[in-house]
Amino acid sequence: MCEIYKCAAGHVGNLSANCVGTNPREDGYRCDFCLEIIARYARTGKNIRARRNSVTSMVGVKKAYEIQRGWSERAQIIVQDLFIESLNRKTAKPPPLALMMCGSIQRKEACPYSDVDCFALVGKDEDVDVVKRAAMDVQNQLEVVGTFWEEFDSHGAHHVLHDGFHFCHGGLSPEKMCATPEGMINFIQGEAEANAHVLDALGGTFFYGKWRLFNEFAERVKALRQQEHATPPQQKALDSLKKYLADENKDKKYRMQENLTFTVIKDRLYRPAQQVVKGVAQFYGITEVETRVQVQKLKAQGKLSTAVFNFLAGYLNDVAKLRIANHSKWGREYEFIYFKIPAKPNKEEAEMIQKGTFPLTTGTAMQHVNKLMTDSEAIRDLGNEFVRQKSKTGFFVIKKNPFMTSNPHEFS
Repeated sequence: MCEIYKCAAGHVGNLSANCVGTNPREDGYRCDFCLEIIARYARTGKNIRARRNSVTSMVGVKKAYEIQRGWSERAQIIVQDLFIESLNRKTAKPPPLALMMCGSIQRKEACPYSDVDCFALVGKDEDVDVVKRAAMDVQNQLEVVGTFWEEFDSHGAHHVLHDGFHFCHGGLSPEKMCATPEGMINFIQGEAEANAHVLDALGGTFFYGKWRLFNEFAERVKALRQQEHATPPQQKALDSLKKYLADENKDKKYRMQENLTFTVIKDRLYRPAQQVVKGVAQFYGITEVETRVQVQKLKAQGKLSTAVFNFLAGYLNDVAKLRIANHSKWGREYEFIYFKIPAKPNKEEAEMIQKGTFPLTTGTAMQHVNKLMTDSEAIRDLGNEFVRQKSKTGFFVIKKNPFMTSNPHEFS
């Protein structure tokens, strides 16, 4: 008998003793139900590969932000179409809902293997279950057709890992976050202390469904912020930037030592610039979420010198190109760049080392990454100086804006 857990949606009518289920990596006979699921996975995989290829073919032809925008728009369409298809299978009359996007896709800064930060709003509590089941179906499809591999940890425990294009595993997923607008606010408040990542949902943007549900949610978010935050927006932006940089400053001595062996593109190159620019932009009342647009707005407001504007614009483009190239090389959202063989490789890395195929970054490519690491420290230092200057108190104090410097490395 085909085991129920092998069938997406738990099909209980599958009585074939020989059916191998819905794992596309298992060969053998499948019942009609499982065969239809496998065919659906194949269609989804083909669609994702085609859309990935359409943007990765732009590398070297278009600027990195154009590639990221192109993929972000395609990713939203993929998620939207899969949701519509799944809801239509789950119920004869799909309930009204609004799908909300957060994270890198919302910022139009996603790469073809970035995960999807997303949640769903519904009009009635009784609609939650069918939408969550549809979300599980979409997640199953995305994880099955995404990059898949297996490994054993240091204790010998077996892990099946999925990476690539799928809903966020950190909580921002419609599998976990689906509620009425009021219920979503309550959920976020209840979860935020244990998982601060869900707070990103408060800034989520609408991308499919009923606009009225988004409007109600946005109004409730506005009321929540007015109720909970008497802190002026400028001080709130400054406090947030200071908090982020405090951890970066503590990590610096370890980071500088580890940078001799490897770096992590997202955490050490991309994220610091994104967070510093975001904090400064919010300080000056800029509400756009795309980092590149924030930089442009800051320049238009006269808050960036030409030198710093060119420095940040070039840096963001170079890091984005590096991420896209590294993801494409590994076939998933792989963020590590090694200059030396890792001392404690995982199973996949160890096999590549043994075969002599482990991709070390050397020569001019290493020099380029080293420059980006130096520039990333300069951006942190600009952020630190901005916090220091804007935190000054006193009637006669002059608060300078370090982002007006003619030398972006002045404070390094």
